[in-house]
Amino acid sequence: MEIIQKMISLQDYLPGNPYYPLLIYKQALINSNEPSKVIQSRLEQNNWSHSWVDGIYDFHHYHSNTHEVLVITSGDCQVQFGGENGPIYMINQGDVIIIPAGVAHKSLGKSNNFQCIGAYPLDVAPELDWDTINQQWIKGVGGAQKKLPMRVVYEYCSTDVLFNPPPKFTSRPQSSMTLYNHRTSKYEDWFAIDSKLGIDFTAHKGENHYGATATFGAVGGHTELDAMKALYEIRINEFFEFKSQATAYLEYDHQLVAPLI
Repeated sequence: MEIIQKMISLQDYLPGNPYYPLLIYKQALINSNEPSKVIQSRLEQNNWSHSWVDGIYDFHHYHSNTHEVLVITSGDCQVQFGGENGPIYMINQGDVIIIPAGVAHKSLGKSNNFQCIGAYPLDVAPELDWDTINQQWIKGVGGAQKKLPMRVVYEYCSTDVLFNPPPKFTSRPQSSMTLYNHRTSKYEDWFAIDSKLGIDFTAHKGENHYGATATFGAVGGHTELDAMKALYEIRINEFFEFKSQATAYLEYDHQLVAPLI
C-alpha cells in the first residue's frame, strides 16, 4: 500500500501543523462499496467519532482543535492542502486521508459521484475557524472577482437571470456594474476606486435572488462557479464558430476574385 506523507507549514492565515504530517493511504479501504453505516461503525470502533457523509468544501477550511480522517467511498476529487500554494493530490475511492489539526484543505474539482466519510478523534467535537475561513474567502474569491472582465460583471449584475441552473447566456445582459451592499443600503460600483470588494466582502449572485449582492463571509460557491464555467464554454464555442464562418467567407471571396493576367 502506498502511503503519502507531507508536512504542511504555515501559509498566510492558515496555520498548518509543524508536528504531524498529512497522511494519504492509497487504496487502504479493501471494500469501499460497503454501506456508509458499516464504515462509520468501524471508525467508531477505532475511536473516530462524530462521523458524517458528504463531500469536501470548495474553499480552504481547517479544524483548529482536532485531527480529521476522510474515507473516500466513491468517485475521485482533486484536493489542495495548506493554502493556495499548497500541494495538490488526486484522491480516489478506497483512499484514507488523515488531516492534522490546523491543515487547511479544499476541493478543486470532483467527479459527480464523489462521496467521503469524515470523522474525528473520540470525544473531540470539530471546530472550524470561521474568522480565518471568511478572510480567505473574501480575499481569495473577492480578489479574483475584482479582476473579472466587464462582460462577465454584466452577467453577474444582471437582474433578469439567475445562476441556478446555469443560464444559456443567449440574451444580452443589462449594462449594470453595481452590486447591492446591505450594510450601506446602497448600490455600489463594482470597479469603483474605493470599492471594498476583495477587502471586506465578495460579490454573490445566489440561486434565490437576482443581481449581485455584497457578502461578508464564506458562502457556497458551486452555483456561481458552474455558471462561470458554462459562460466560458459558450463564449469559446461562439468564438470558434465565428472564426470558422469568417474563414469560409474569406475563402469564398478569394474564389470570386479574378486572377490577374
